[in-house]
This record gives sequence, C-alpha cells and structure tokens, in this order.
Amino acid sequence: MLLPYASDRPPRTPPLVVVALVLANFAVFGLVAIMLRTRGPAIPILWFANGALVPSSPNWYAFLTYAFLHEDIYHLSGNMLFLWVFGGPVEDVFGWKRFAGLYIGSVVLTGLLQMGVARLLPGMDPSVPLIGASGAVAAIVGVFAVRFYRSRIRFVGLPVRVPAVVLLALALLGEMAATIWQMLHRGSGGSSPAVAHWAHIGGFVLGMAFAQATRMASMGRREYLTHDAKELTDSGSPLSAAKRLEAVLRAEPNNLNAVAELARAWGVAGDRESARGYYRKAISGLLARGNKAAAVGRYDEALQYVPGFTLEPREQLALAGLQEEQGAFRESVQALQSLIRAYADAPEAEMARLRLAATLLTRVGDRLRAAHELRVFLARYPTSEWRSYAEDLLTSATSQD
Repeated sequence: MLLPYASDRPPRTPPLVVVALVLANFAVFGLVAIMLRTRGPAIPILWFANGALVPSSPNWYAFLTYAFLHEDIYHLSGNMLFLWVFGGPVEDVFGWKRFAGLYIGSVVLTGLLQMGVARLLPGMDPSVPLIGASGAVAAIVGVFAVRFYRSRIRFVGLPVRVPAVVLLALALLGEMAATIWQMLHRGSGGSSPAVAHWAHIGGFVLGMAFAQATRMASMGRREYLTHDAKELTDSGSPLSAAKRLEAVLRAEPNNLNAVAELARAWGVAGDRESARGYYRKAISGLLARGNKAAAVGRYDEALQYVPGFTLEPREQLALAGLQEEQGAFRESVQALQSLIRAYADAPEAEMARLRLAATLLTRVGDRLRAAHELRVFLARYPTSEWRSYAEDLLTSATSQD
C-alpha cells in the first residue's frame, strides 16, 4: 500500500488541532487495547456498540464518537497519516477554529450520508456499524486538493511526487469503482464496518465544495501567482512578474506579500518611484499587523533598490526601534539618521535625535558621535521635556572612565 508522508506545502504554524486529533485517536485506540488485554473483550465491545454509528438505530452522540473508533492499527494509522499530511496545511490557511469546525462538520455529515445510503439502498445492511475518521479525512484531502492544486505529494515507495489533484481524482475513481462493485455484489455490500465508500466519496465532495464556497481555489491561485512572480523577478523578468502581481492585487488589495513583491519587481526594473510607493504600503501594513521581522526585512530590502528610502516619521521611528530590538544597532542608527534628514521639522525628529545619541552611546560605543548629537539636541530643543535625560547622557559621553 502506498502511503503519503509529506507534501511540498508544509504548515507554517504548528497544526494544533491536527496534533490534538491524532493524539486523541491514538489515545482512544490505546485505551481500548489496554482494556481488551487487562479485562477481556466485554468492555471494548460495549464501547464499540455504543460509540459506533449504527444506521438502523443511531445514538445521537455516535455521530461524533464513531470517528474516534478504529478497526485495527492499520485502519487508525492510515487515517492519521493522511490527516497529518493534508490536515496541517489546511489548518494553516483556515485557522484552528474553522479547521475544527470543518472536521467536526465533516464527521457528522459523512456519517449521515453513509447512514442514509445503508438504510435506503437495497443490499446494504443497516445494522452494520460505521467506525473510523475516513470520511472526515477525505473531506480534508478534498479541501487540500482545491486549495493547493499545484502541490505534489511524496509517497513511500514512489520515486516521483504525485500531484494533489491526480491523487484526489484517483481516490474518487477508486471509491466509485469500489461502490459499484459492492452494488453489483450485494452480498458483501455491508459486510465490513471499515468499508464506508459512500462516506469517503461524500467526504471528498464535501471538502471540495467547502473549499470552493470559501474561495480557497482563488486564494490558492493568488498564492501561486505571487510565487511565480517572485521567481520571475529573481530570474530577471520583473515586468512579467509585475503583471502577475497586479492581477493578484486587483482581487486582493491588502495582500501585503504581493504588495512587497511588486515593490521589489519595480525596484529590479529600475522604477524607484513605483518601488518606493509599494514598499511604503507593504511595510506600513506589516507594522500595523505587528509582523516585526517581515517589516524590518522589507525595509532592508527597500534600501537596496531605493537609496535614501524612508517611511512616514512615526513608522520610521518605530522601525528603528525594532531594529534595535533585533540587535541591528548600526542599522537602527542609519534609520534614525534618515528620519532626521528627511523630516527635520517633524515632531518625531526630536525623539529620533535623542534615541540616535543614546544608541550611539550605549549600543555602538561611539562616545564622540553621541556627544555631538546630544549637543545638537540640547541646542535645537532647549525646552524639551527630555532635556535632563539628554544632559545626563552627555555627561556620561564626555566623562573619562
């Protein structure tokens, strides 16, 4: 059996819900195994009888509990492996709350579908219980295939990566073929609790429908356009990259990654004015969202293409502070100097000059320059509320240890 073990789109944040679900499923299976070994089959049989979804006489809670019961370790491991590989990236783009809602909803809906099929189609035995998370996992795979339609999956035993859409198509065809076979051989239609092909098909369709309804396909297209544009810029085709990024921004104006990549594309093309405008928009947005590392990185990048690049005074001051927090003291000094040169009369220039002197003194160790900046500060701002602090710094800068 070929099993997936990785995709080329791993999650960028820890998939907390996926981890919790995997641990919970293994915990339930382990508890059942312990009870079976220590107390015999009576208690596990009782748990399965109550927790499994029996189409002919379902318990209301069984619409959730059935997904945490598995036939054997192979059934469990296969489901959890698929959940781990495909669930992490889906949780990453949905967020943990929406992902949890999708998973629980898929458990309930695929259980309802299999129950309805078992009760309505001739040849199906509605007394056979349904167990396992296969239907919900199939829904996650369906979402993954729509959102990351260009993704490729690595399988144990295969030297090549399989495209996600090909995997979904093959899975659907396989489930349909198995369903048709069961319908033609009705004697085996309900013989195994693990063969819930309608739940699998329903899960795939449900996942794809949910992804389309939440515009996951469009989001994926924009992500791939941005990725392609970055590669075009790197390969020396910034104008082609700009066209792709402008298409992304028409649909998603607040996509800061696309804004920043468009700024870089114009920078590589030599259009400094366009690059300046887009870099300011991108960095301002990143600062507003609290994405400190990305803001500093894009600022450093902007300086490569737009000499003398500055943000608005308040943002420039904040960015210099972030550089200092990251230990980039000389870069912070340069950012403060740029603010002072560009906005000498702005209210922020007072604080920028004082922070410049303090950074030179305490972080860079340049007493001479620090003393000069402090003298300029005291002369320029004689009534500053920070005058006493500046005088103390000047005393420190000019004292002999």
